[in-house]
Amino acid sequence: MPELSVIIVHHNTPTDLDVCLESLYHFTKGLSFEVIVVDNASTVPGIHEVIAKYPDVVFVRAGANLGFAKGCNLAAGMAKGEYLALLNPDAYVVEDTLTKTVCFMKRNAIELCGPRTTSAAGASHHYEVRFPTVPDFLMAAFRIDIAYVKNRIAGRAFRGVRVSEEVSEVDWVPGAALFISSALWRQLDGMDERIFLFGEDLDLCWRAKAGGTRVIVYEGAPLVHHYGRSATQNLARRIVATHAGKAYVINKHYGPGYSMLFLAAMLGTAIAKMMLFAMWAICSKRVDVVSRRDGYAWCTWHLLRSRGADLPSLLATRPKWVRG
Repeated sequence: MPELSVIIVHHNTPTDLDVCLESLYHFTKGLSFEVIVVDNASTVPGIHEVIAKYPDVVFVRAGANLGFAKGCNLAAGMAKGEYLALLNPDAYVVEDTLTKTVCFMKRNAIELCGPRTTSAAGASHHYEVRFPTVPDFLMAAFRIDIAYVKNRIAGRAFRGVRVSEEVSEVDWVPGAALFISSALWRQLDGMDERIFLFGEDLDLCWRAKAGGTRVIVYEGAPLVHHYGRSATQNLARRIVATHAGKAYVINKHYGPGYSMLFLAAMLGTAIAKMMLFAMWAICSKRVDVVSRRDGYAWCTWHLLRSRGADLPSLLATRPKWVRG
């Protein structure tokens, strides 16, 4: 039985997937592991060449785009490892991160962990790793990224409680690089498949912490992550998916009272950003500007109609005026 099963859900980024897989096999030493890739109905050329290049990888061709949570659950059902590592195809290792992280988890009886992620230039990513509140959401939405302001207004540092030079204890770690014991995964019944994309990692950690599990960021094993390569292929849908996932998770864990306050803040920011990008689109025909305008308009349209409660509708019922 392998010590680790690496799970990668892929969609339309075969070059990134190739770099990811090559790094895993090049740097990982002294660890028995398997790699399972679920391809969510990719339509761009190149995936067949990647499949042929890595015969040891288990490739699962989904007949449709299942979303991240359902893709992970599908792969986890096939996995044999004592630990699972969820890894985005736009991430790669530059040293023996897999072995270091698994050894750290075994040594310290850690069941849920995320490695330190950086940009390609080596700059550390500082995730907002406390469970979101309304002030947190508003500051993130308007990019108020000054740590001092965040800490004073929103409570303890977003980076989490520093336990040692190499370890921080946080509320959640992103699914782009998330290590979890197979036993805990089974106990939690995997990811919530009602979330198509964005928020499933937040929900998983929320349920784990509710059961007493510590969530740790391990600084001693870096990993490079390029944000959202596949998601940015359709910015409007990405914006909608982000809001849908967050609205669903907030309602699930905070309840209807706080959820309504959160949805009001979400609606206000969606309207403000829709107006901002609408004015920008008048002066600029850039595709990303128009996509962002349509994405926030789509969010506004849905939130006004359904108050954010119907998650599948938010993604499936696209207004005719939204491109893509």
